[in-house]
Amino acid sequence: MKTLIICVSVYKGNTKKIADAMADVLNAQVVKPKEIDIGTLIDYDMIGFGSGINFKKHNKILLEFVDTLPILNKKAFIFLTRGNPRLGKYHRVLKEKLAAKDFQVIGEFPLI
Repeated sequence: MKTLIICVSVYKGNTKKIADAMADVLNAQVVKPKEIDIGTLIDYDMIGFGSGINFKKHNKILLEFVDTLPILNKKAFIFLTRGNPRLGKYHRVLKEKLAAKDFQVIGEFPLI
Protein backbone atom coordinates (compact mmCIF):
# COMPACT_ATOMS: atom_id res chain seq x y z
CA MET A 1 0.00 0.00 0.00
CA LYS A 2 1.56 3.28 -1.11
CA THR A 3 1.32 5.78 1.75
CA LEU A 4 2.05 9.48 2.15
CA ILE A 5 2.10 11.44 5.40
CA ILE A 6 1.33 15.16 5.26
CA CYS A 7 2.57 16.83 8.42
CA VAL A 8 2.81 20.30 9.92
CA SER A 9 5.31 20.45 12.77
CA VAL A 10 5.90 23.96 14.04
CA TYR A 11 6.80 24.21 17.71
CA LYS A 12 9.51 21.75 18.82
CA GLY A 13 9.38 19.25 15.97
CA ASN A 14 7.61 16.54 17.97
CA THR A 15 4.88 16.02 15.37
CA LYS A 16 7.52 15.44 12.69
CA LYS A 17 9.22 12.88 14.96
CA ILE A 18 5.91 10.98 15.29
CA ALA A 19 5.35 11.22 11.52
CA ASP A 20 8.86 9.92 10.82
CA ALA A 21 8.33 6.95 13.16
CA MET A 22 5.07 6.09 11.37
CA ALA A 23 6.75 6.53 8.01
CA ASP A 24 9.47 4.03 8.96
CA VAL A 25 6.85 1.39 9.72
CA LEU A 26 4.68 2.20 6.69
CA ASN A 27 7.55 2.78 4.26
CA ALA A 28 6.01 6.19 3.60
CA GLN A 29 7.24 9.64 2.70
CA VAL A 30 6.64 12.60 5.05
CA VAL A 31 5.98 16.00 3.46
CA LYS A 32 4.74 19.43 4.43
CA PRO A 33 1.57 20.62 2.70
CA LYS A 34 3.51 23.12 0.58
CA GLU A 35 5.85 20.35 -0.64
CA ILE A 36 3.21 18.20 -2.33
CA ASP A 37 1.64 18.60 -5.74
CA ILE A 38 -2.04 17.91 -5.09
CA GLY A 39 -2.31 16.16 -8.46
CA THR A 40 0.06 13.41 -7.26
CA LEU A 41 -2.22 12.38 -4.38
CA ILE A 42 -4.07 10.09 -6.77
CA ASP A 43 -0.94 7.88 -6.74
CA TYR A 44 -1.34 7.02 -3.04
CA ASP A 45 -3.56 4.37 -1.46
CA MET A 46 -3.55 5.97 1.99
CA ILE A 47 -2.69 9.45 3.23
CA GLY A 48 -1.89 10.48 6.79
CA PHE A 49 -2.64 13.98 8.04
CA GLY A 50 -1.13 15.34 11.24
CA SER A 51 -0.09 18.42 13.16
CA GLY A 52 0.19 19.91 16.57
CA ILE A 53 -2.92 21.47 18.04
CA ASN A 54 -3.51 25.22 17.96
CA PHE A 55 -6.61 26.68 19.64
CA LYS A 56 -8.23 23.21 19.96
CA LYS A 57 -7.80 22.34 16.25
CA HIS A 58 -5.16 20.94 13.99
CA ASN A 59 -2.76 23.55 12.65
CA LYS A 60 -4.37 26.12 10.34
CA ILE A 61 -1.91 25.31 7.55
CA LEU A 62 -3.05 21.68 7.50
CA LEU A 63 -6.75 22.57 7.64
CA GLU A 64 -6.40 25.09 4.82
CA PHE A 65 -4.50 22.51 2.76
CA VAL A 66 -7.32 19.98 3.17
CA ASP A 67 -9.78 22.66 2.05
CA THR A 68 -7.90 22.88 -1.29
CA LEU A 69 -8.08 19.15 -2.01
CA PRO A 70 -10.32 17.79 -4.71
CA ILE A 71 -12.80 15.03 -3.89
CA LEU A 72 -10.64 11.96 -3.33
CA ASN A 73 -11.89 8.50 -2.49
CA LYS A 74 -8.88 7.56 -0.36
CA LYS A 75 -8.12 5.99 2.97
CA ALA A 76 -6.73 8.39 5.54
CA PHE A 77 -5.41 8.41 9.05
CA ILE A 78 -5.00 11.40 11.30
CA PHE A 79 -2.71 12.16 14.20
CA LEU A 80 -1.76 14.98 16.51
CA THR A 81 0.63 15.97 19.21
CA ARG A 82 -0.64 17.83 22.23
CA GLY A 83 0.29 18.08 25.88
CA ASN A 84 -3.14 17.19 27.30
CA PRO A 85 -5.44 15.28 24.93
CA ARG A 86 -8.30 15.40 27.46
CA LEU A 87 -8.91 19.09 26.79
CA GLY A 88 -10.97 18.62 23.66
CA LYS A 89 -12.09 16.63 20.64
CA TYR A 90 -9.23 17.89 18.51
CA HIS A 91 -9.79 15.59 15.52
CA ARG A 92 -13.37 16.76 14.89
CA VAL A 93 -12.67 19.63 12.44
CA LEU A 94 -10.07 17.71 10.42
CA LYS A 95 -12.30 14.62 10.25
CA GLU A 96 -15.20 16.72 8.95
CA LYS A 97 -13.02 18.34 6.28
CA LEU A 98 -11.62 14.98 5.14
CA ALA A 99 -15.09 13.41 5.03
CA ALA A 100 -16.20 16.24 2.75
CA LYS A 101 -13.44 15.14 0.36
CA ASP A 102 -14.57 11.48 0.50
CA PHE A 103 -11.67 10.30 2.65
CA GLN A 104 -12.42 7.28 4.83
CA VAL A 105 -10.61 7.93 8.12
CA ILE A 106 -9.48 4.48 9.21
CA GLY A 107 -7.51 5.48 12.30
CA GLU A 108 -6.63 8.23 14.74
CA PHE A 109 -3.70 8.85 17.07
CA PRO A 110 -4.19 9.48 19.82
CA LEU A 111 -7.68 8.09 19.93
CA ILE A 112 -9.59 10.84 21.73
